[in-house]
Amino acid sequence: MRKLLADLLRLKGRTLISFHSLADVDAVASAYGLATLLPKAVIRAPDKPNSPSRKLLEALGAEVPVLDEGELSGFDNCVLVDVSSAELLAGFGKAFRNFAKRKKLVCIDHHLHSKKIAGAVHHSFPRRASCSEIIYELLCLARKKISDKTALALAAGIAADTAVFSSANSHSFAAFASLLKQLEQKKIDYAKVLAFVNPAPDLSYKIAVAKAMQRAKFYEVGRGKEKIVIGVTQAHSLELYCALALLQAADYAFAFNDREGRLSAARSRHNADGASVGKIMEAAGKVMHGNGGGHETVGGASGEPELLQNAVAECVRLAADFHGGFIKPV
Repeated sequence: MRKLLADLLRLKGRTLISFHSLADVDAVASAYGLATLLPKAVIRAPDKPNSPSRKLLEALGAEVPVLDEGELSGFDNCVLVDVSSAELLAGFGKAFRNFAKRKKLVCIDHHLHSKKIAGAVHHSFPRRASCSEIIYELLCLARKKISDKTALALAAGIAADTAVFSSANSHSFAAFASLLKQLEQKKIDYAKVLAFVNPAPDLSYKIAVAKAMQRAKFYEVGRGKEKIVIGVTQAHSLELYCALALLQAADYAFAFNDREGRLSAARSRHNADGASVGKIMEAAGKVMHGNGGGHETVGGASGEPELLQNAVAECVRLAADFHGGFIKPV
């Protein structure tokens, strides 16, 4: 953490802060929080953040424009939060790869990724369950005052990326408790923080999840008393939320978008000793000639759409092998 702080404080000139495509609450919160340490930096998104992230930004009174084509060349430095792979930067992957060859690119991440941007300075914290807690610890180390808005953002980021603490650890709880204590002094309680993590679903969300449930297929895996269930479904949007919905009836869930070449996966909190989803997604990314990774319990991959079915089959095989190898359709 001290090396990361030193690297950031040495940055000179114009600095850009950005994050991965379809940014979630943790990514947006991390960027917003990092601006406390780098107040002259500007935040840009590679594409439109997801709906919960936009609602958080609205509550913070912050605007994060989408990065214009060619705008990246006007910066002297760039800090990417919650991402370290070019394949997760929408249409800017090549531009960021080239940037790393000529200028200073710093990546702050906590995901399992093997395909990192060459030439960048990578600071990986796989023992942190969210990027927001990394930024919180960074600000504490730098002895920076955390504003109430930043506290709200980081608290929401931690709660969101730990799936409301189902994948949290001692670092997550310590950071969140400190942030919540500050927020409670401003009459912002736990329920208000969670409103940004689990906002009321809109109609498009409900329809996407309902259709994914209709298309779902389930497989019984393993032998004897240790059998588990794997769920697989097709989704044309909101893949992660569709996968999470399947966990009501499965130990692992995979939702794939064959139009966009995306795959999301999740593991039930009841399957605590199961296979690493992040590592399964790394393997899926390779099958798709793309990229993948994530956490122990949640992850994603992207690549060539025509190879997606092969990637899904590999995911099911890897999860099944971890639990005995026998696969039977339910």
